[in-house]
Amino acid sequence: MTILEDLPDELLLKIAGSTRWNEDRPMSGVCNLALVSRRFRNIAQESLYRSPYIADSYKYRQCRVLQFLRTILDRRDLLAKVKEVFVVVRHREVPLPKGADFMAVKEECICLLGLKADIDFEGIRLNYEPALVGLMLHILPPLDELEIYIKTRKGVVDLDVAGLLFGTYRFKSLTAVRGLSRLRKLSLWSGPFHGDWLRIPSLRKVKLGSGCRPMSGTYQGINSTVSEVVLHVNTQVLLLPSSYTQLGELLEAFSCPETLSLSVDNAPMAYDVNGHPRSLEILGTSPGMFGDCQLLVDALGKVSHSLRQLQVVAEHVDWRATEWLDLIAPASSLTHFPQLKNLTVHQEFLLDRFTWTELPYLSISEILPGSLAYLDIINPTASIRGFLGQVPPIAPSHFPSLKNIQLSADDDRGCSFLWFWRDNHPVWKSLEEIGILVAVRHVSRLREKQYYDQLNSQDGTNYQLEDPGKELKDDFQDKAVIGVVDFLNAL
Repeated sequence: MTILEDLPDELLLKIAGSTRWNEDRPMSGVCNLALVSRRFRNIAQESLYRSPYIADSYKYRQCRVLQFLRTILDRRDLLAKVKEVFVVVRHREVPLPKGADFMAVKEECICLLGLKADIDFEGIRLNYEPALVGLMLHILPPLDELEIYIKTRKGVVDLDVAGLLFGTYRFKSLTAVRGLSRLRKLSLWSGPFHGDWLRIPSLRKVKLGSGCRPMSGTYQGINSTVSEVVLHVNTQVLLLPSSYTQLGELLEAFSCPETLSLSVDNAPMAYDVNGHPRSLEILGTSPGMFGDCQLLVDALGKVSHSLRQLQVVAEHVDWRATEWLDLIAPASSLTHFPQLKNLTVHQEFLLDRFTWTELPYLSISEILPGSLAYLDIINPTASIRGFLGQVPPIAPSHFPSLKNIQLSADDDRGCSFLWFWRDNHPVWKSLEEIGILVAVRHVSRLREKQYYDQLNSQDGTNYQLEDPGKELKDDFQDKAVIGVVDFLNAL
């Protein structure tokens, strides 16, 4: 790097222009230096602009990142309109998350751009897409929002080469990256990440996916102004005690978040004849050891003084995958959240799964804090009537702010739920009389085909799939991404 710094610009440009990208060699030093040096940034951009993959793009099946770079380099007047970027690097056979938007245009800005990269394009491989995105962050003006979703055929191991994005390249600070200087919302769905991501002064919302791997010793000095934290975790990983230690360190590092959403996704599991997940045996754990999951409660307790909204939700799982929720139910621990206003949890988080009754020796006033104003219970059964029946007598004194209770019924339990909801039980009338509105919402848990395929292959059971709805297809995605570039060209 120091040798490159001593070279004249003309020679650097010649070197950068002749540098060939291939599978066995990382991006050139010029591209790395472009992130922290204004001088090298211009040279790297000029080299990128002159590269055959952009200059002669019609000869190559170029990826969308390069196509977008070419567009904004040709139309620099459009740069000021770009405020948010959604980057997708994936294998073409893996669908994007449902509901992912590729473009939303407002009067003052282009607020979302979708970029797709396939690993089998000639000339550019997956290894270099993150590096190109790093360069793109310098070409663009400071962004308000950046979301990165990367999924490969081999998993997140391939992302270790993404040094420019995920901090494996050693430079002083990610805050030096021009495109991140004013970032307010950051979403990282997979790959290793460095604590520098969380030290951007303007950062307010952080979303970390289940594939993210925090680098050790990187939590110190995290920006304490982050007010909203969304964490996606995996059930099997969550069962390991070390996971709770990491989770606690991360939550404590954020200092004072007001909103925490813990979204738990279930990994494919096989079950024995007794209904116990075999994966627990692989982890060296038995169902009787779930009591150690109290560590999750301790982790949540590290932010109890500031938390105003808490969600603990299990997604894309069958009914057996939520059994562990009642075994880590925080019970009286939630009463130590003095600022908690909104709470969203599964019924298993509050009631015992075997008897569907309240946790032993604990009343609702010992389970829920008196500061609650909104309570959302997911997958309720008829036993929820007895639980909520404790509210009316103590509401004025213990729950003075509680005005809304929502029961989110899953489609699988919709029939039984509607039966007890429509039975004119006195609890519904008593809640209404004290001014608490009870609403019902139907939730359809979409199931992933990949999950069931693996589950069936493990235990030989032929699980029936529900209709997952319309999935985004590759041809639709390609048209959507091309539409972004066409839109930019038309401006």
